[in-house]
Amino acid sequence: MSRLVSLALVLGLAAGCDRPLPDEYPGEPPPDPPESEESVGGGGPSESKAVETEFHTLILGHRGIGWNVEGNPYPENTHLSVQAALAAGADGVEVDVVKSADGVFVLRHDDGLSTRNPEGGRPRTNCRGHITRKTWSELETCLANPFGEDGFRVPLDRLEFILNLPIRLLILDLKNDQIDVEPEETVSQLAAVLDENSPRVMLMLYQLETVLWAQELGFDACLKEHNSVAERPDFARDAARYGAVAVCMHEPATSHEAVRELHHWDLEVVSYYLSSRPTDRFDRRVSQLARWGVSAIITDLVERSRSVLEPIDP
Repeated sequence: MSRLVSLALVLGLAAGCDRPLPDEYPGEPPPDPPESEESVGGGGPSESKAVETEFHTLILGHRGIGWNVEGNPYPENTHLSVQAALAAGADGVEVDVVKSADGVFVLRHDDGLSTRNPEGGRPRTNCRGHITRKTWSELETCLANPFGEDGFRVPLDRLEFILNLPIRLLILDLKNDQIDVEPEETVSQLAAVLDENSPRVMLMLYQLETVLWAQELGFDACLKEHNSVAERPDFARDAARYGAVAVCMHEPATSHEAVRELHHWDLEVVSYYLSSRPTDRFDRRVSQLARWGVSAIITDLVERSRSVLEPIDP
């Protein structure tokens, strides 16, 4: 039985989270994530530019343990999903964040509360309206839905609810252009949420100007790129000049040539998001990205990816 399936059988109160969960959670608590060795830096400003790691490549869970994985009962972007990813072997996670009307960072992919995943499934929550137009007191009663019919509905989580977990690297994808429209205000509010005990945070950003703001306020930034770097010859140079630590590159566009070009400019590479059936082809791709020197892989298949990298990493 896979670790993911076994986790699904033992859902309960998440270790380290003092927030009460619904009565529908049966059984024993899920296994605690492994204790992390010293966190790679603290929350907020980071002293080094490179993604420091004892491994060649970090495995990061996509929205937690994954959003479209067969047998996954965990709603994406929730405390339980993040904890499940860590228990399955992830070094960290990538989560999406939307800021509420009163400045609370809510773990959600979309501002719209009733949007659906692009591949179907139920609406992401049981509420309607928009996060950016509601206060946290209005949002905390909303329930997040799992992708499929089987699984558990859990209250929405705010960013603070996952900061006490043993995460080595936390990538925050700030949604709905809030970070680009009000970069200084948003990053300052985010810094106020984090403290010296928080995991290392990297902001996934879309605009060079926003990268500059994040860098000036002491945050590591990963500039998101969906297309091939070859299509934008000045992309790597500009990312480095504006102070990005890394480039978060769409996995299909992550080529050996692109990785070499980004490394030339002293940029780390984070490949997002590797999602496929657990096949030999998937294994070969994980191994290939690691051997090219990709610093982190964001994936829905955490356990499978970890098993591939164990023979590679020292």
